[in-house]
Amino acid sequence: MERTDRLPIRLRLLAVLMRAMPKGIRKFSWLWERLYRYIGGGGFEDNETIDSLWPSGECGPIRNGRFGYIAFLDLQVFAERRTYFSGAYIQRDLEYLFPLLIKQGDQYLDIGANIGMTAMMASVLIGRRGKGLAFEPNPEVFARLKRHFELNHISNIEPVPVALSNQEAEMNLFVPNRFSGYGSLSAAPGVSGRSFTIRTV
Repeated sequence: MERTDRLPIRLRLLAVLMRAMPKGIRKFSWLWERLYRYIGGGGFEDNETIDSLWPSGECGPIRNGRFGYIAFLDLQVFAERRTYFSGAYIQRDLEYLFPLLIKQGDQYLDIGANIGMTAMMASVLIGRRGKGLAFEPNPEVFARLKRHFELNHISNIEPVPVALSNQEAEMNLFVPNRFSGYGSLSAAPGVSGRSFTIRTV
């Protein structure tokens, strides 16, 4: 597996330390957040000024601390950057909620799977007897989703490159330039981005 880190060595070493910090303990969470702000990581939102300071392209791989899957992450995306430095999904509460809701042998649907962070969690939980589908219509993001599934040898959830709708059609998917997670079948007024012709089912 090829490493593609473009970060200076000091930040890579700090990331290893930050990923090793205990999760869910208040004083460590406070310290982690202080370190993250100190290095210019930003908050929980898209911020062009902060995001543009980080290297473009994928960095990693990093291993998720709770579920063990590996991922390559784009540090110009705020959600992926937090995951790179924490070793946990940005919505950490889902890492605790999923095991309470999803069991071995379950069926799982991920509608708008993006790069597969929650689908990879679910794959571990549903096990070999479980089955799932991960829908992601954005072709750029779908390529990353598929790559993550291949890297993690996921065979119980199938990646599907379509959008779900109330009709079968070809439609335009509008994706903002800076955060693919905001893709929509409706263009947001005044937001610059690009468009892909995708299939809905």
